[in-house]
Amino acid sequence: MKKACLSFLLIMFFVTTSFAITHSAGVGARFAAMGGAGATLVEDTYSSYYNPAGIVRSQAIALKIGAGAAQEGMDKLINTLSTANDPSKFLLDNYANSIDVNGNANLFVGLSLAKMGISIMPFTSLSLSKAANTVNGSANAEAGGAAALTLGRGFSLPYIGSINTGVNIKYIALGNGSSVVSGTTSNTNAVLYSGMGFDLGAIGKLDAIPNMPLSVGVVVKNIGATLKGDTTTITKTVDPLTGNVQSETTTTTSAPEYPLPTTFVVGASGKLPVVGATIALDVENIGQDNTFSTPAYSITHIGFEYPTLGGLIKLRFGKVSGGPSGSTIDLTTYGAGFLGNTINLASIIDNANTKNNQIMFDIGIGL
Repeated sequence: MKKACLSFLLIMFFVTTSFAITHSAGVGARFAAMGGAGATLVEDTYSSYYNPAGIVRSQAIALKIGAGAAQEGMDKLINTLSTANDPSKFLLDNYANSIDVNGNANLFVGLSLAKMGISIMPFTSLSLSKAANTVNGSANAEAGGAAALTLGRGFSLPYIGSINTGVNIKYIALGNGSSVVSGTTSNTNAVLYSGMGFDLGAIGKLDAIPNMPLSVGVVVKNIGATLKGDTTTITKTVDPLTGNVQSETTTTTSAPEYPLPTTFVVGASGKLPVVGATIALDVENIGQDNTFSTPAYSITHIGFEYPTLGGLIKLRFGKVSGGPSGSTIDLTTYGAGFLGNTINLASIIDNANTKNNQIMFDIGIGL
């Protein structure tokens, strides 16, 4: 049963890719360090996440690779699951122990060519918990991302500045799975969705105030994104002594269509004269999710970037706040960029749950 258990987890880890990044600081170490405030600052293939209009300002040829993972929990979780022949057997073996491990990870690979971007953005989040002196426990997994094609076009506004527009055409997949163990019986439910969607964005740069340029941006995400999929339920009964499966049933049914909530983002950024520091603010409004009964909510992203040593090193700080009712988001972020934006590092501190603290990095090359 070790193979069957790990197969389910690997499916959840690699196959599911939705465009709703679990960590609210977003993707890319530069913008994550600035609290995810990238709607007006993005100028590379990270445009596929923050604002497709940013691809207009990308280099002729550029490659970006980035990743992030929880600072604690993910390694413990993988080691725990890899030693379990079956969830029921594992929890029986650890009857006296309290188990509380979780972790998350994300990856970004993007290529821009002649103002066009191609990117993939998978992520996953896993958790396992059990109280001491009981065999009852639960495991939860969700993952997501997108494969996106980003296109953009720019226009000049004489005496005022410029405006760039862009679109993401993306393939989306979303997965959510849970496994509950009660005694020697385990029930696992997995829902896998997939579909297409679009994002539209614009960035306007105003140069009317000398030495203090101001940028404003607007993004609409998940336009027409209605996902379809299946629900699979697996029920197992395990021998408490040997861990062998005594009975197993699997059923698969069509899941109801899942319209992804539309997300609106409004952003602004400016550079302070003399000191050269950049300040950015994004307000993200996520629409009501009727499928998972989540009401509409908003998230505020604030970021600060200060260049030193002639721009060779850039220091960054940020704050993320908001979230749905009963699940408040409160993140503090910081990091640095080296050799401009060639190498970026970020740390995300979750003030509500330290197990969700995350480190991120990315590296880019371009012409």
